[in-house]
Order: sequence, then structure tokens, then C-alpha cells
Amino acid sequence: MYRISEYPQLIAHRGYSGPYPENTRVAIEAAMRLGVDMVEVDVRITRDGVPVLLHNVTLDETTNGRGRVDAHRFDELHGYDAGAWKGPEFRGERLLSLRETFLMTRDRMPLNLDIKTPAAIAPVI
Repeated sequence: MYRISEYPQLIAHRGYSGPYPENTRVAIEAAMRLGVDMVEVDVRITRDGVPVLLHNVTLDETTNGRGRVDAHRFDELHGYDAGAWKGPEFRGERLLSLRETFLMTRDRMPLNLDIKTPAAIAPVI
């Protein structure tokens, strides 16, 4: 079980989002390699009730999709590119579900969930 220590916690905001596309597998894996204490991710809900990692209300800024996250089903969102906006070397990074993120970080890194809307609380819990 995770225990809060007495020293300041180093938390990677949206993964290691400086050099990597935020809230993606590559950003989270890079943060874990850095040895931070925790990774913070943003959680929104899809039209079909799947919690996904995305900061913005819309897909427009950080994916090749358009429109509100909650207007799309997960199978649509999972096909969008969430990396190319940061650089061509990140082309092909996909939007992650919270489940995929839990599986990736399980037993390796605690997560700090920034649940962006009240509608996302129940599906996350």
C-alpha cells in the first residue's frame, strides 16, 4: 500500500509532459523511469461511460479528433492520435483508458487522478 512520506512528493503532471505528449503511455512510462513518487493524470468520461485520460473538454488541441470527449464512444477515441501534436516522433500514441493506465502502473507507481467532471466520478470509483 502507498504511504505518504515526510519529504516533498515529486509528482509528474500529466506524466512527464514537458518533452512528451501529456496523458499518454510514453509520458507516463518516462515519468516512471525518472523515479518520481507519483503520476498525475486527467480523467474524463466518454459517451459510453469509459474513463479516459485527457485534460481538455475537447479533442481538438491534443489529438487528431474533433469535438467533446463525452460526445464520442471509447472505440472512436482509442483510434485517434494523441501524440503527433507534440512532434512527429510521437505519432501513433493513443488515448488511454483509465483501465489501461491502471494495468500499466499497477505495482509500479501510484496515480493521482484529476477527475475533470462530476459525471466521471462514479465510473472511476
